[in-house]
Amino acid sequence: MPYYVFLIVAIAIHITINVDTLRRKKTEGLYGLGTYKLFLISIFAFYISDLLWGIFDANKLAIPLYVDTFIYFVLMGLTVFLWTRFAIRFINMKNIFGRVVEMVGLAFLLAEVVILVINFFTPILFEIDLQTAVYTTHPARDIMLWIQITMYLLMFVVYLIISFRSSAKIRRRILAISAFSLTCAALIFAQIFDPYLPFYSMAILVGVCVLHAFMVNDIRHDMASALNALDESIRREKVQEEALDDAMHLMRTDALTGVHSRHAYVEAEQHYDTLIAKKECSPFAVAVFDLNGLKTINDTKGHDAGDRYIQDSVKLISGFFPFDSIYRFGGDEFVVIIENEDPTSIKRDHSAFMSAVEDNTRLDDKPVISSGISFYKKEADNTFRAVFQRADKVMYGRKEYLKKGLR
Repeated sequence: MPYYVFLIVAIAIHITINVDTLRRKKTEGLYGLGTYKLFLISIFAFYISDLLWGIFDANKLAIPLYVDTFIYFVLMGLTVFLWTRFAIRFINMKNIFGRVVEMVGLAFLLAEVVILVINFFTPILFEIDLQTAVYTTHPARDIMLWIQITMYLLMFVVYLIISFRSSAKIRRRILAISAFSLTCAALIFAQIFDPYLPFYSMAILVGVCVLHAFMVNDIRHDMASALNALDESIRREKVQEEALDDAMHLMRTDALTGVHSRHAYVEAEQHYDTLIAKKECSPFAVAVFDLNGLKTINDTKGHDAGDRYIQDSVKLISGFFPFDSIYRFGGDEFVVIIENEDPTSIKRDHSAFMSAVEDNTRLDDKPVISSGISFYKKEADNTFRAVFQRADKVMYGRKEYLKKGLR
């Protein structure tokens, strides 16, 4: 089988098993380090270079073969560097050993580049006969391969030891890194003795398949489980928020009338006090209402009749003031807070309301409601309560008037 046929297969397998990773814009969340994606890209470039090497060698193209061999060794150094960088960062090894391994990986890449520059003037790594396109290796090539074998064997042993000290959850992943290192060491050893077989590319291909099977798939499974757990947590949180919103709505709503409750009124008062203290309060008016005769109805006709009287009273108030501005302050007391309305319009509505109440005094079973209204005075009022008390005082005056004058 021609040299380059294996590389075509290797490229196809590499893309097939890593397409998801290579397409991702960000891999930190999936693999712990974006370096893994760079490592896969460098491998892909190495395969392309090795494929071209086989084609150029088969067709005896001396100059392209020389240039591609130069690139081949640079990519080999880059792959080693990115592998050591990924392997150390994947397990977050921040000790002296981890820093040394990263430095050795970088030193290997730089040494490869320096040797290639020297090789251009004095062949110590490889040589291409420009007449016959014959590729010849030199001692520096074997030395660089032996260095890699030593590095990979050392990483195999270290990661094997680390795996036994790790939890079962990540042991398979660390063993995959160890297996990758051992595979590379074994096949690079074979490459020393036969430069015309793609043992180096075989080593990387087998190693990446092991990583994909035992590391990448494991992490994807963990991520899928984590995402499912997150979705379930979000769903539960949403249900809890909805339940809390429902509870808060019930707490802020008077069950009998549907208007705002006393709890909502206290929150509104605190809100206005905050705005007044900051001198950021907009103009507003407070109207206070008291239902006349509710106790008598409860005592003589029962509480069901009293409840209907309260509901009819709210209907009467909401006929002149916005429903969503009404608060049930007590058993027979209501408050209306009106913001950013023309005072003249508010006074006119209140007058119309009082006229309707006076008409009700001449009818049976119609609500009679005492009321008073007051407006926020920016220069004089330091609290919401001050406005309320003025309205409350006016309401009591109206109550006395209705008792003495009309009923």
